[in-house]
Amino acid sequence: MLRDMSNDLEMRLAAFRQLAALNASGPTLRWADLQYGFEFDGRRYLLATQQGIWKPKEMDYVLSLRTGRGPDAERYIDHHVAEQSAQYESVERIQYAFRGDDAEHRDNKSLVSAFAAGVPLIYLLAVGVGEYIAAAPAYIAAVDKLNLRCDLVFGSLDRGPAYGIPDEAERREGMRAFRARVTQATR
Repeated sequence: MLRDMSNDLEMRLAAFRQLAALNASGPTLRWADLQYGFEFDGRRYLLATQQGIWKPKEMDYVLSLRTGRGPDAERYIDHHVAEQSAQYESVERIQYAFRGDDAEHRDNKSLVSAFAAGVPLIYLLAVGVGEYIAAAPAYIAAVDKLNLRCDLVFGSLDRGPAYGIPDEAERREGMRAFRARVTQATR
């Protein structure tokens, strides 16, 4: 039996609207902005958590993915993304590490579920302590359980949180916009 996903979609739209308002103030967001979150149906929800993979219990799918900084994050493949921004001139995807080393962990299973459903996500790239670049909509384009990671692609900013992975031209535009934000934030 299929679940009614209208609540998930409405919450996702509220989160994306708040993120767009935050992004309008500059290339990076502070952790406090993300913790303030967004409002939906009279309640406040976080845009992200320290855990990295965030799914509010009221939602059906993951809302956001966050990279980390510091010694706890160094073992993840996405830790040095900001420092390696020049490499994104030729790539169309970004790799995001699963949580831990168990592909069957509930957070990792939620990534697989989001991939299968084609839901739009928020991707938060740490560029400093408590400082992030937000890219949305992001989509999980491939899952690699063996190597404990997934590939992310981006849609264009005017797309909004439409479901389904964008076509090649839109992915190129989304990646171009992401690269521009990384370059602007890391100058």
